[in-house]
Amino acid sequence: MKLLFLFFISFLLLGAINTNAQQYATQEIDATTFEKNIVRAGKTRFKKTHVLSFKSQGYLTSLTVDEGDSFSAKSVLASLETTELKALKNANYTELLQAKRDVNRVNKLIKNGLSSQQALEMAKFAEDSARERYRISYYNLEKSEIVAPFNGVVLSRFTRVNELQSPGTPVLEVASTENNFIVEVAVTTDEIRFLTRGQPVEVEVMGVQGIAGMVSKVPVKANSAANMYLVEVALTNLPSTLKPIADQLATVRVPLSTQEAVFAVPNSALIEMDNNGHAVVLVKHLDTLKRQAFMVIGLDRDFIYLHADDLSSNLSVVTQGWQQFELSEL
Repeated sequence: MKLLFLFFISFLLLGAINTNAQQYATQEIDATTFEKNIVRAGKTRFKKTHVLSFKSQGYLTSLTVDEGDSFSAKSVLASLETTELKALKNANYTELLQAKRDVNRVNKLIKNGLSSQQALEMAKFAEDSARERYRISYYNLEKSEIVAPFNGVVLSRFTRVNELQSPGTPVLEVASTENNFIVEVAVTTDEIRFLTRGQPVEVEVMGVQGIAGMVSKVPVKANSAANMYLVEVALTNLPSTLKPIADQLATVRVPLSTQEAVFAVPNSALIEMDNNGHAVVLVKHLDTLKRQAFMVIGLDRDFIYLHADDLSSNLSVVTQGWQQFELSEL
């Protein structure tokens, strides 16, 4: 009877041990290359803008565009009153023709011995002066119109019809709509090392997803105010239905893949972070459980990415139930 009682107690103890052994779950994890997404919000803007102005003085008589309007290359955007400019050009042209006739007349007189070389030089000087005046008047008439240098959009208008315009005074601020639309986002010091110029990215603008983009500028100096790096992303395939408008909210997603070997460990397996900033997890080797610290490579909503020696490495980690163990026992 006593032996039967001892056998029954031993059976219960073995059952308790097996029950305890089933109170935690492990997961076999193979090393893989580190992949993650950098997701940052920013605003759209035009990379380059241009201020257009007249090269001559006059009253504005025509303004064919306003703020927000699109235009085509070589179209006339604004023009000045040209009546006086045309009259001046014609008068200077007449003077030039007369100066040329005077030169020819003096040449004939010299051949007949009726004039001097000094008179010829004076006539040629008068011809050169008349030609220069004509060139200036022709230039002023030609520049009495502002012609679009590219396909673009008007950002700002600084004047109105019938106002007197001076040379160099801003009339319109414009931007090209061809390969000139970007998103500017701020990234951290850890993220900037993964970015290179020409790297493809995905962009979402005002709810429109799947817009192709490309990293066009990677700074080497952080913004002093926020200690962040301002990266520029060029929108290379803007849909025709999406009008380029500055200061729109945009989201940039940068898929990253490196050659660094990592273990993608579920966040539920993380016990703590030690004083060195390493992640501590409970690792199972054969039948032994042991706390082990790993350098953290990355972190997202589901996984913490821990350093692995190489891609052939593997890890058996306790993902559930590690809380039941006294840390001092491991």
